[in-house]
Amino acid sequence: MAGGTVLVTGATGFIGSHVLRALPPGSEAVGLASSVYPSSRDAVRLVRMTLPHPDLDELIARLRPAVVVHCAGVASVGLSMTSPGVDFQSGPPVVFQLYDAIRKAGTGTRVVQLSSAAVYGNPGALPVAEHAPLGPISPYGWHKRMCEDIAHEFCGLYGISSAVLRVFSCYGAGLRKQLLWDVGHKLRAGDAVFSGTGEETRDYVHVRDLARFIAHLVEAWPGPGVHVCNVGSGQETSVRVMVEHMAAGCGLGHVTPEFSGAARKGDPQNWRADIGRARRLGLELTVPLEDGVHEYARWFLEQVKGTARQ
Repeated sequence: MAGGTVLVTGATGFIGSHVLRALPPGSEAVGLASSVYPSSRDAVRLVRMTLPHPDLDELIARLRPAVVVHCAGVASVGLSMTSPGVDFQSGPPVVFQLYDAIRKAGTGTRVVQLSSAAVYGNPGALPVAEHAPLGPISPYGWHKRMCEDIAHEFCGLYGISSAVLRVFSCYGAGLRKQLLWDVGHKLRAGDAVFSGTGEETRDYVHVRDLARFIAHLVEAWPGPGVHVCNVGSGQETSVRVMVEHMAAGCGLGHVTPEFSGAARKGDPQNWRADIGRARRLGLELTVPLEDGVHEYARWFLEQVKGTARQ
């Protein structure tokens, strides 16, 4: 992409903040966020706006972004199970308003939309490819599927092109929830009992690799249409192994975790992505899993330094 504004929603969140850092220094980046504080990237204009918002139409018409990278939204399967309405309101209505604002502005804006492997549910075969049947098992997965349908709607009817990224398990410094964050707190409290069996598997991708892939798509757009692709590592890793990596990264040496056997509702058993399409579009994996988890552990320990041990 030669020139043009890149608008990043959820710009102060976990993925959005990394995307801003990954964009080329000369890009004209604007961050949109519900809360604004000093950005980790200098010279980024931050706009405070909680989506959906009545002023979004005017903002899109004024900025005329070449690309919108949509990172805003709630990303919690557990929350979606207990509060599906909260999850819904942060998903399909926001995505619809975004595409509709682009339609009204007639700007030719393209959209990088973050979806999730949750749209697959429990896949029938691994690795799971983009053409696999969709079978969400959580409100979060269903709502991400609805958001994908909106992308296809606005492409088919109004010619708005999108890259829909089905992100598997994204991790890295800055993520204050999900498995590694919870494991860190448990280990620090001397608790090595975790939910599930420990043999559940996920496909982990480091947030820097995801952010660099998004930045590459912004610069080298794959063409008109809706481009759906998995973003992961193509490798399965068990929860047990992740706990062991985290323990080692926290300096605890070898820890033998115990598991309750009770699975969390809405969580799939096994995930491994077919990432052939993403690789063809420019995905490069640069952060080995063990290194990435140890880096996360160092960051985690820095965050909890000085707080009372439970």
